[in-house]
Amino acid sequence: MYNTIVTVCHLVSDPELKEISGGKKVCKMRVCVSSQNAKTKNFIDVEAWDRQAEICSQYLKKGREVLIQGELCMDTWEKEGKKTSKHFIRANTIQFLGGNGGEKKDGQSQDGSKPQDNSKSLPDSKPQSDSSYEDESIPF
Repeated sequence: MYNTIVTVCHLVSDPELKEISGGKKVCKMRVCVSSQNAKTKNFIDVEAWDRQAEICSQYLKKGREVLIQGELCMDTWEKEGKKTSKHFIRANTIQFLGGNGGEKKDGQSQDGSKPQDNSKSLPDSKPQSDSSYEDESIPF
């Protein structure tokens, strides 16, 4: 089965970095996904792990636009005898989009200089498997 999701979205809260057992780090974020003319907004949680989690926690803030590529996952738990579940994205890569919030509408930063391109692509902290597929063999 192929499970991947790619979306451009905005953070609706500041990222939260936590250290769990074994020294692993996880950064949890909540994002809003919607098309420009959508009447409804979709909110979904995102998890980033290890070094990627540290970078997201350090550089991302509420309102920042990001491109996320990852796996759609489901978390289930029982609360007060009732089974509950929710979908979330486990991020493989996160690319920072847009400005850093210090830009004026004319595209200049507050000190009058042109902003630098601060788009960053964060690789997955897990090793990637070798793929024998070439771009030309993908039909879409």
